[in-house]
Amino acid sequence: MHVISRDRALAHWKALNGLSTDAFRLLETRFLKEQSLLAFTALPEDVTSAGPDQALAILERPDDPRLAGFRQFASRAAIAVEIFRREAGRPLRALTEDEVGALFEESLMVFDRAAGKDRDSIRGDSNIFTSVAQRHLFSGVSAAVLGDRSLSMDECLRLLLLLRVAVEGFHRACGEAPATVPPVWDVERICIALSAQGDPLRREALATAENFREELVPAFIDELKFWVAEPEIAVQEPGTLGFHAIHLLAAWRESSAWPLLRDLFSLTETDPHDLLGDLITEDGSIVLAMVVGDRLEELRALIEDERLDDFVRGAGIDALTCLVAWGELPRAAHIEYLRELLTMRLRTVPENRHAFACVVSAVCDLEAWELRPEVEAACARGAVDETIVSLSFVAEAQEGRCGSLWATFCDRHQPLNNVADATGYLDKLPEIATSSDPEERDGPALNQPGLPYHAPPKVGRNDPCPCGSGRKFKKCCGKQ
Repeated sequence: MHVISRDRALAHWKALNGLSTDAFRLLETRFLKEQSLLAFTALPEDVTSAGPDQALAILERPDDPRLAGFRQFASRAAIAVEIFRREAGRPLRALTEDEVGALFEESLMVFDRAAGKDRDSIRGDSNIFTSVAQRHLFSGVSAAVLGDRSLSMDECLRLLLLLRVAVEGFHRACGEAPATVPPVWDVERICIALSAQGDPLRREALATAENFREELVPAFIDELKFWVAEPEIAVQEPGTLGFHAIHLLAAWRESSAWPLLRDLFSLTETDPHDLLGDLITEDGSIVLAMVVGDRLEELRALIEDERLDDFVRGAGIDALTCLVAWGELPRAAHIEYLRELLTMRLRTVPENRHAFACVVSAVCDLEAWELRPEVEAACARGAVDETIVSLSFVAEAQEGRCGSLWATFCDRHQPLNNVADATGYLDKLPEIATSSDPEERDGPALNQPGLPYHAPPKVGRNDPCPCGSGRKFKKCCGKQ
């Protein structure tokens, strides 16, 4: 097994600390199952004395005070073993009882010399870190532990001892063979790699997802069901599995996702932008068009629902125009629907001014100039928000002074075929505080993992802009 570089270890660690709670628990569960002897040995004596079966039952009680220290170890060990598994490209073999015992004896000899030392002295004891094969990973994990002032010195030393056993044991469990290429994937591994922003394996996971499509669709549907059922909780959860699920389900033209996406876009108690972000305005029309199937009337009902967000309704109109561009909806049928929206389906009320503007924009995109009289009539009665699209723009577009709007629309609204690029903004690692003092570490100062890392609160589109302008976020910095 190769030595994992400092940068590579840090990239994995940061990404995996951005997992949702469910994904993080999955990592912990896999660690407990795959390295059960190591986990059992790390449990406090009053738990292990009850026997393996009883200990397992106790582990299922996360609030048991006896497990506080063990949880701190398990959370870090679960991430560490996942990093090893990724770098090796294959599952790790389970450590034997003799191996775990030998690792403890070896580590105790190293840490006996650390007894009575303070945190700074331990940081400066190079033997603790250089004696581990994966020194970059272990020194980074250690920096996070030593930086946790909630731990007593005895607790720090015990946790470092356990983590040294784990990191050195995982390295040996990988074996001496070079990394397996291509790596071994399964559904859970794909979901974990797609659950963390900036995950180094994100694009690789997306590339192999097609091979597991049959198993992934139900998993993605379950994630979206959670979003629909608990949007307020989903907004606060870190993790990116839902965004990847939406794009992959759309790329696969999975019509079973339509009811859930319709419900997500139709949220009223929770601002859909808080949950879906820029997806509504960037790819929303394409996503809706790719999953709607033959339920066009339901899409039209979304467009006409005055309770819904303006941009959601606009995405619905553009979704129908996408279907025309892709040859899946007759142009004449869509133009007739736009005529009905302009003349009878939409009421002339303030709640519909943005929707009317989106209809006029669709007329221009389609170059459906036969609807010019209906557009003028709607503008004349004040139905259209002309700060979005004005009658003068319509005239310029019809005269050809804006180029081919239809060609532009078709170019910008291609069906999703490269989900990795469409979600490229998720390549960037989230901003997580790390130690900036290189003297404090012999490796990456990995952030405190906790259970798990939580992103800072999001700014809602209707919240005051944090820049202090006094305007709503969506009307200020949120427009950028």
